[in-house]
Amino acid sequence: MAFQTPWDLHRVKPSFFPVPAAVVRGVRTDSATALPSVAQIWSGRVNGRNPSLADAGNRLTRAESNDPVAAFEVGSPYAPRFTQGATLVPRFLVLVDQPPAGPLGAGAGRVAVRSRRSSNEKTPWKTLPDLTGTIEQQFLRPVFVGDTVLPFRVRPAATGVIPWDGTRLETTTTADSISTRGWPTGGARPRRSGTGTAPAT
Repeated sequence: MAFQTPWDLHRVKPSFFPVPAAVVRGVRTDSATALPSVAQIWSGRVNGRNPSLADAGNRLTRAESNDPVAAFEVGSPYAPRFTQGATLVPRFLVLVDQPPAGPLGAGAGRVAVRSRRSSNEKTPWKTLPDLTGTIEQQFLRPVFVGDTVLPFRVRPAATGVIPWDGTRLETTTTADSISTRGWPTGGARPRRSGTGTAPAT
């Protein structure tokens, strides 16, 4: 693409659109040509919104701009203020709701949990049953995801099961030793509804 001088139509009245208008032109070529650094400014007032070419040509003037065309920058000036957190997928294995624990409760320092389900789940996850069980309170952490962040405000955070003990992230290779460090339910996975609890592997 060989770019040609762009047209700035903001000063043409009445306006074409509710926002400032411009035209970026170019032709297909074997070698690329960058967008020129200055634009051609069109100005004037035409009769109505659909004047003939001859009538509009008599009422419009064109001049080279002294201001450079806005540069295209990679990235956003807001980028340093944000970061991509951990990718928690599939979410129904990580995010949980807290159903009633029953008359006896879940036990000291533990919380009954159930998979948090969503209509946005995709196959095969949406066809799998809920996971239920109990988990130590210290492993339940607030999680902000896309649907909890709104313009100028946030919704209440979701709750996620994050196996972080304050010093390290537990994985399948360290799960066997969890129960030996004072976490009686940490060595067992939440179970599927209607099944028994299986030891972690």
